Amino acid sequence: MRAAKRRKGGESGVKSVQHLEGAAVWKAAEEGRWSKALMRAALSRGLKLGTGSPEDVKNPVLCLVEYNDGFRASILMLGGLVSEYLMALKVKGKKEPDSTNCYVPTENSNNFSPLTHAIANMYMTGERLYPVERTLLTTGALANIMESAHSGHRRLETPMLKVAYKAPEKSYYAHGAGS
Repeated sequence: MRAAKRRKGGESGVKSVQHLEGAAVWKAAEEGRWSKALMRAALSRGLKLGTGSPEDVKNPVLCLVEYNDGFRASILMLGGLVSEYLMALKVKGKKEPDSTNCYVPTENSNNFSPLTHAIANMYMTGERLYPVERTLLTTGALANIMESAHSGHRRLETPMLKVAYKAPEKSYYAHGAGS
C-alpha cells in the first residue's frame, strides 16, 4: 500500500475537519459521511478485539478529515473494543478495500526517535530528512479536531492548512527494535 500522502499530485492540505461522538458517529455513517464497509474491513485485521459489536461501544469517537483534493479520511475510535491501529482504504479501480493492522511492537514504541533524529540532522547539516510541512499539517489538523470537539462538534473549515508538499518515496517510519 502506498501512503495517502503519496497520492497523485502530492499532499494539498486539509480543507475541513469535524469531531463527532456517541450516536452522531452512527448517524454520520447512515448519511454516507464515512464507510461502515471500511470499518468492517479494518476490524477484520484485529488481533486483540474485545467482544461485542461496534454499535455497542458506549462512546464511539469519529474524526472526519477532508483534504483540498477531495481525498477523505475517517478516524474511528471504539474504546473497549479496539486497542490496535487498524486501517482500511478504498483503492480506485478495486472492488474490495485493502486493510491492515499497523502493528507497533513494544520494542518499537519510541515513536519520537525519528523526529528527534531529523531535528538534530537539520541543525547540524541544514538539510531536512522529511518534509516539515507534514508536521505542520498533522499538528494543525489535530488542533482543529480538538477545537471541533470543544465547540459542539462543528465542522471547521481549515484554510490555514492549505499546505502542499511531495512526500519522499522512502518512508521515515521507525523500523525495528530500538528505534
